[in-house]
Amino acid sequence: MLLFLTGVLVFSASPSEDVPVATDPLNSLSAAHALHCRIEDSACMQREFAARWSADQSVRTDANLARICPPSARAGGVFDEGCALRTALYIDQDNTARAREVLAAGRWPGWTGSAARGLWLAVQHSRTETGAYDTPFMMASLPALRQAVTEGSLDAQDYARTADRALLDAGERQKYATIRLCRGAVFDMSTTYPAEVVEANRRDLGMEITFALAQPYMDGLCRRDSEGPAK
Repeated sequence: MLLFLTGVLVFSASPSEDVPVATDPLNSLSAAHALHCRIEDSACMQREFAARWSADQSVRTDANLARICPPSARAGGVFDEGCALRTALYIDQDNTARAREVLAAGRWPGWTGSAARGLWLAVQHSRTETGAYDTPFMMASLPALRQAVTEGSLDAQDYARTADRALLDAGERQKYATIRLCRGAVFDMSTTYPAEVVEANRRDLGMEITFALAQPYMDGLCRRDSEGPAK
């Protein structure tokens, strides 16, 4: 997916047993709304954010977008890009508003599974009313996300991706080098702290993959991109 994952690596998680993964993101969001959860009702809120997780992931799948945003006969392509962007923005803004309520106290709510993934993705893809990425909210949420890593509710790489995303959006360098930005055919090291600092940061956070292993992989992807589509 090209349009909605620029600068962000997003990984799906297994849904909770009581919330199936819907193929229509708008239906998933409607299911979240229909629960009418109160913020203090943790069980209900976890079902809500499992549905929001589904909405977030569904709207980033080409097959779903081709069905809900079909291209015009003259435009061609896989889907109507304008419709797809508007749909994703609507879902991201709605998820952001709800995540703000959940994290207002600055602490992780103790959720796990798809609810935790849904809350993390709402932060990772948070948008302001103007459509810009909500970098201040991402920054403000980092302590809660770090708490979630400590409690085992999120992976260390989840925190690292949000931290790096917020830092890049703020014009600073990545601490963990999780977001692949290329310069020519190699990973652009000017977007990160020095390799030894990145390695230490990853180790301190408890990330399983060292930068020594990650960098050659990202270099390979940059090289592939620089060569263009295979003929």
